[in-house]
Amino acid sequence: MAYNLQSLITIIQRILNPEESLWIVDGNTPQLQSLLQKAESLLHILEKSSLTNIPINLESRIRDVSYKAEDIIESNMVRQMLSTPQGSRLTFSTPNLHRVIQLLDFATEKLVKHVEGKAYSTGLSSSSGASSSHDLSPDVQQTMQQLQSVKLEEVDEIKMPVAVPLSSSKNNLVGVDADMLQLVRVLDIMGMLLEEFPQEILQLVNLRYLAINCSSGLPDGMSRLHNLHTLICPHFMRYVTSELWEMYELRDIKMKGIIIQIRKIKFDLKKLQTLSTVLITPKLISIGFSERIPNIMRLGIYYEDLPNIEVDLSHLLKLKILRCQSQLDKDGSRFLHKLRFPSNLRKLTLIRCVVFRSLFTTLCTLPNLEVLRIMKCAFEREGEKVEEEEEEWEATEGGEFRSLLFLQLESLNLVHWKADETNFPKLQRLFVARCYKLEEIPSAIGDIPTLQRIYICECGASILASAQQILKVQQEEYDNFDLELYMPCDVCRLYGVTI
Repeated sequence: MAYNLQSLITIIQRILNPEESLWIVDGNTPQLQSLLQKAESLLHILEKSSLTNIPINLESRIRDVSYKAEDIIESNMVRQMLSTPQGSRLTFSTPNLHRVIQLLDFATEKLVKHVEGKAYSTGLSSSSGASSSHDLSPDVQQTMQQLQSVKLEEVDEIKMPVAVPLSSSKNNLVGVDADMLQLVRVLDIMGMLLEEFPQEILQLVNLRYLAINCSSGLPDGMSRLHNLHTLICPHFMRYVTSELWEMYELRDIKMKGIIIQIRKIKFDLKKLQTLSTVLITPKLISIGFSERIPNIMRLGIYYEDLPNIEVDLSHLLKLKILRCQSQLDKDGSRFLHKLRFPSNLRKLTLIRCVVFRSLFTTLCTLPNLEVLRIMKCAFEREGEKVEEEEEEWEATEGGEFRSLLFLQLESLNLVHWKADETNFPKLQRLFVARCYKLEEIPSAIGDIPTLQRIYICECGASILASAQQILKVQQEEYDNFDLELYMPCDVCRLYGVTI
């Protein structure tokens, strides 16, 4: 579970970095610093308390509060970075931050009491002592020190500095004592690109978090890392061992530039929460893949061929973020009409897929959908060949995205778009990029009462003119000066990052 806190800590550290030029933290600095301190303290206790397994309900509580804090911080950070000039002040909702801090305090107190109680019951402590929400009792601290090497503090987390060469032909870790490596729980060596996977890593049986840049791939033997919770691989890999699906402690698998092909799964991966990106095949469906990941929260799927494969994700009630990807020159790009979405989905990204009108009818039935990104897709009418000059998205009467807050249209063949305020009653931000054929933004979009900003990036003059006209009408006819139009050069870069 420490990976949840590590992710939260990284985000806060980035925000508080005085050298960050995109924003200035204002007003909430003490609360953010307090949140960072409490998250680090809780992580320290988790990493140093190996007396017993943590109760499931307590683990769930810590995980949930970590995700809640990330959601609060990331949503504010992204929105304000996109809506304000570089170097502007970044603020957060004080009640929200205060609530998260309270929840962290409560989780920490429960964890401390649990650890102290176990230390007492096993005879490692002579007295229960008084516990607080921030500090372990001296007896428990002494117990932890006895359980781990004195030098553990020096190697509990190993990170390769950015200054090291970005490419290396060596497949071993230089300068780190082999015995010390046995104690490592967090290993981040993304600062260098390795041609071969260091075999020493497979000896780190206590490893919980691994971030590695290795072009050769993940070798056989990965299942030795049976305590691994988080695996991050930002570089394309030629090979991923099937042993990955035998590691039932895994929570997060994040791989960039690689489509994972799964041929068999021996166990239910009940703890897996993040997985990107999986190749959809008949074999994958036949082994009941989606039933094997019942608690998945973030998932990426990739179709290449066989568009008639039906994938049912409707039973994944915890799935909040879904990314669907294909290639427009492949038959599989027409798979969306065979995909059953989970009802609790909050964020959906479509990349290089064929989009039919019927898809939007389906998406309108998702009550919690807040973010919809349609990127590099081709709009096509059912039963007709693609005729780019006629492609349109006409929101049907009654087609309502009831909870949608953010809509991104990027690099589409769309020519006509017809919609009004009834189709997107809660939309706050509209992002349009590189839609060179699109004639205009529907004028009625400006009548959406919640709309705050329209972003235009690398589009034709007619789109810009329509956006400016919407702004003008809102200001002159309705005295609506809250609606803003932005064309920041960094918008595309910032919104290019998805799950």
